[in-house]
Amino acid sequence: MKREPLNQKSIYIHMDSVINNVVTSGITFCDFMQGVPAPPDNILLIKHKFKDTSYNAHTAFHYLDSSDLKNASKCTTY
Repeated sequence: MKREPLNQKSIYIHMDSVINNVVTSGITFCDFMQGVPAPPDNILLIKHKFKDTSYNAHTAFHYLDSSDLKNASKCTTY
């Protein structure tokens, strides 16, 4: 897939309700959190700039759990 410049004008959102998975591109974390009616229990972070995250050694990914999401959704960590 071709990468768009930082000033990209398209947003990609794929929601899979069967496995409870959402993949986004071209939208900030703050915009995403403001658009969901109820915050998810956990968010897997593949590429992020958050300072305080939890780490799962099995998957080797960082994530935010429900207690971390309250602080992160204020968008002060970016």
